[in-house]
Amino acid sequence: MSFDLLPSELQIEIFSYLKGLHLKAVRAVCRAFRDNAEPTLFQCVTAAARYQALGALQKISLFPVFQKHVREIVFDGSQYDKLLARRERSYHSLAARIPNLEKGFQWQKRTRWQRYVQLYKEQEEMKTDGILVHTLSRALDWMPNVSCITYSPHPHHLPTEAKDMKGLVQRSLSDSPKSDYTSSKHPFRQLIAALYLSQFAGIRELRADYVGESIANPGTEFAIGIFNLDESEMVAAEFLFQGLEKLVLNMALKVSDKATFGEVTDKFATLLRSSTCLQHLHLHPTHWKSEVGAQPVFARLGLQTTWPKLQTLSLKGIFANEKDLSDMIKRHKKTLTNVKFSKCSLLDGLWADIVDEVVYGSQIRQFVLDRGNERGLSYLNYASLTTWERDFWKYEGHLEVAKDDERRFVSAEALVA
Repeated sequence: MSFDLLPSELQIEIFSYLKGLHLKAVRAVCRAFRDNAEPTLFQCVTAAARYQALGALQKISLFPVFQKHVREIVFDGSQYDKLLARRERSYHSLAARIPNLEKGFQWQKRTRWQRYVQLYKEQEEMKTDGILVHTLSRALDWMPNVSCITYSPHPHHLPTEAKDMKGLVQRSLSDSPKSDYTSSKHPFRQLIAALYLSQFAGIRELRADYVGESIANPGTEFAIGIFNLDESEMVAAEFLFQGLEKLVLNMALKVSDKATFGEVTDKFATLLRSSTCLQHLHLHPTHWKSEVGAQPVFARLGLQTTWPKLQTLSLKGIFANEKDLSDMIKRHKKTLTNVKFSKCSLLDGLWADIVDEVVYGSQIRQFVLDRGNERGLSYLNYASLTTWERDFWKYEGHLEVAKDDERRFVSAEALVA
């Protein structure tokens, strides 16, 4: 059978496996292919604090055929850097460390820096003059099927921006460590405000992608400092969180002012408690420096909450007591079906007790313990161990459920043996 004779539903399914560039080529073949490629091509759009990106988003939102296909907004969290825009010498110093970037005559180098400065100014202006929040709000009014918001730490380069970006230092590259993560002034907060401004209540999933550790792919890591909200901003954030069914946060526990850390975590905990419809929670905090005077971060993040519909739980890098995790499983034993604890540290208690609660006290069907450790042992100073020694004090394994519903925990050591 010729491909063009396949049912439209099947063509749409096949086209969903293609990437954007190939989808654009498919659209040029014939009218039927164009129509059937559009649902995948336009299901995800990019938003950012840049005029070219906002213009592209606005065009899609105003086009009657395209607007109905949009399901996800990916917010490009990368930014032009304040330090590089203000200090020409710092810009050229950084550019010189990037292969084939800082080349040409001095006037050419200066022209590129001036272009960077202009793009930085535009980025900052649209955050303060209302252009960003109102453009996003109007776009949401025209895209009724959006259900997912994703924060992406890495630069998303649109074809229309290629000329502006040619020869410039990439967004999110900086000599300042504070530029590596989001602060309370990050433009992503304006997307949250836009949702409230337009009273758009259809968002069911909020994600913050992992920044990774690749120097070649810089990014602005999503950080808890973004939740340093005033009273009106808290109302807007609660409006978003109250409708969420899935929350996936790779989040740095960093704030611009260390004195505000407790206040900011309290606000995040309030937002997490307001997510009463939550079914899937993936919380993966990073940069919790607790080797000396370690403290459990479990309670501070609002994880003592009970979510009536919670089915999936994934915690990574969490410092907690055994009772915290055991009680969480007990509170959700009727709904939880899938649990994963990865690189979590117990400051008191044993992983064996948590495993027993999963195996014998719950209906969980899938459970994975990945590189857990116990730091509260009286005879062991965990902080003093080398990386090689810590490998001997990690706990790993998974739950197996037989056909007759017999349940048992299989440790990684047993698999190796």
